[in-house]
Amino acid sequence: MRKSEYVLFENTPSSLFCEAYPIGNGHLGGMVYGNLPNMRLSLNRDDLWSGAEQDGFDTFDVQDYHAARDAALRGDYAEASKILSSRLGLYDSSAYMPLGDLVLGFPEGEISEYRRSLDLRDSVAEISFRLNGGHVLVRYFASNPNSVIAVEVESEFPLALSISQTAHFVTAWDFVDGMMVLRGECPRFAGKHAVSHHYPHDLKERLPVAFAGAVGVRADGEVNFDGTSYRVADSHSIRIAFSLDTSYYDGIARRKENFEQNAILTVRRALDTDAAALLARHITDVRTYFDRVSISLGERDRSDIPTAERIKSFMDEEGTLDTDLITLAFNFGRYLTIAASREGSLATNLQGIWNENLLPPWNSGYTVNINTEMNYWHTTSCDLMDLCQPLEQLAWLLDRQGKRSAAAIFGARGACAFHNADPFGFSTPAFGQTRWSFFPLSLCWIVRQFYENYEYTCDRDALARIYPLLRDCAEFILDMLVDDGQYWIIAPGTSPENAYMMQEKELEVSRSTTMFGALVRDILSTLLHADEALGLADPLAERARLVMPRLLPLRLLPDGRIEEFYFGKDEVDYTEAEVYHRHLSHLYDFYPARNVTPAMSALYEGARRSLDMRGDEATGWSLAWKMNCRARLGDGDAMMRLLRLFFTYVDPSITECTMEGGGVYPNLFCAHPPFQIDGNFGLCAAISEMLVGDRDGEPVLLPALPDKIACGSVQGLRIRGGRRVSFTFSNGHIQEYKITKA
Repeated sequence: MRKSEYVLFENTPSSLFCEAYPIGNGHLGGMVYGNLPNMRLSLNRDDLWSGAEQDGFDTFDVQDYHAARDAALRGDYAEASKILSSRLGLYDSSAYMPLGDLVLGFPEGEISEYRRSLDLRDSVAEISFRLNGGHVLVRYFASNPNSVIAVEVESEFPLALSISQTAHFVTAWDFVDGMMVLRGECPRFAGKHAVSHHYPHDLKERLPVAFAGAVGVRADGEVNFDGTSYRVADSHSIRIAFSLDTSYYDGIARRKENFEQNAILTVRRALDTDAAALLARHITDVRTYFDRVSISLGERDRSDIPTAERIKSFMDEEGTLDTDLITLAFNFGRYLTIAASREGSLATNLQGIWNENLLPPWNSGYTVNINTEMNYWHTTSCDLMDLCQPLEQLAWLLDRQGKRSAAAIFGARGACAFHNADPFGFSTPAFGQTRWSFFPLSLCWIVRQFYENYEYTCDRDALARIYPLLRDCAEFILDMLVDDGQYWIIAPGTSPENAYMMQEKELEVSRSTTMFGALVRDILSTLLHADEALGLADPLAERARLVMPRLLPLRLLPDGRIEEFYFGKDEVDYTEAEVYHRHLSHLYDFYPARNVTPAMSALYEGARRSLDMRGDEATGWSLAWKMNCRARLGDGDAMMRLLRLFFTYVDPSITECTMEGGGVYPNLFCAHPPFQIDGNFGLCAAISEMLVGDRDGEPVLLPALPDKIACGSVQGLRIRGGRRVSFTFSNGHIQEYKITKA
């Protein structure tokens, strides 16, 4: 494996978030800047969120939804939208909070031979440099087995160093058992809460998440604590361990009581462990996941070129491609999953677990009308399905709260969730425009991931475990269906986050939508498959079987594209508000679902025409979705166009929100802009799909390989049926391959 396939590096320090390197162990996240003389590590913990459990279900009236449905069924879409936004979109979800910084203060002096790097296979970030001629190495890693972020400083000369911490929301600092200990609590209101003030009144009375952290230091020289920071002197070897724990547990902000003791004991154990053993245990743990799959594309080694420069010259003037950059980005996405989504942690949010903003974009929350789901698309093919456990925990939490939402808002059984969620189970429509706030089928989309996992693993026990989730989604759907005289539909419908023009008005809802119909069909058919696989003969499956023939099908427009908005039998004159809209919701049946196959020639071609109309240009995560669709179409030329767009260099100082453009920052974070991690994960899925497709459950090798990628190898990609595939290729042709049981 060439280093240019798994190592990021630069020869200059970072000063901006989207230049720094991420490390993580599932719970704890850090961004390594490597700046001097004050070297900063920004810190996060996955369950540091504003707010607490929200209630407010008694403010909803089922008659409001019925009024909106009736308005949509009679064609008064403006009225339906007005009711949905004003009477249902009442509250906002909570926001993901940063902790602060750990700062290493080095002596002033002449810096030379500077280099900072991130080794994805070992999950280790390093900064090396000469200070006044003497060599210094700083190593950062976030250990999952030991639950700490560890920092090791090695100097060939006696070094003086200060170690301090800054933190938001801290209420007390102490020095306990030789460790610097902080205590605090998250704010009740932050993010959109702080701006919009849309939250249930009882949230003012709820206790928010409390936290406690500890920093410990060991050195071969002198270590003192001056009341605010450590002072290390005359040391060649310095070890630092940091850990943090919170009161959060299973959706409740103040449920766990021994979190401060946990943090202190965790740091003490890490420092009492031999440094080499601590690092070795960490690397062994990470490689358990990372080494399951490997790909290599091309033969040119770019190990001596800094990552930012490689992005800028992804394809040179002669048309030569940096194929190792594609592999590096593929490995980076897998690395981010290993770093951010581990058993017992929370699911990855819009920024994984890395956020420095007190008012993060979109709360850095769970946007479950595409983005959270995209975070886990690649876990099947990349053999990381065991790292879906946090997503499953989120689904169970949303199921628990979503039953209350289904009953309070719709008078329905089962469970539902809308487009925003948080670790407290927020499952009601968020305040804002109907085009995003009214999407009650998000839980359905999350749950389909677990059935796809079953298709890859054939694990009937896992299928039985998630069957109640699938059943609750199906029961909600069956209670929501209404007969419009032509089909069984859920009305009204939205197509996240799109709109259309009718009679010079921009409208956000229609009678129903293709996206609603696709999720309804997908969940009910999945229920039938699961019921049969488990031998349950569930009466709910029989209910599903009865309605299946008259569910809203995929429909084509006169120009051959797949229809997005459904208006019933009446001919309706409308146009698209945004022809190039970033969401591809109407293509759900094609990707991520597999309900449109090449045998369905008209619909298959309809997906292609729909993509052609949307165009290539898009935000980062939308580029990834388009790549997955183009790979499934077997369109290597389009894959190449989209890869070039994806590897567009984005200035790391650009953090304002834009719905146009995309690319990557110099640290390979995907740019919406701003940074949004789903594009990194979506790219992994797309590269897998480009290399190994699926035709009726059997692998298709190199279905969408661009002409500029002539040779390479694939080891261990998962395919459906509990199998793996490995192969090599040259000049675009398979040389040898094997399929084995997983």
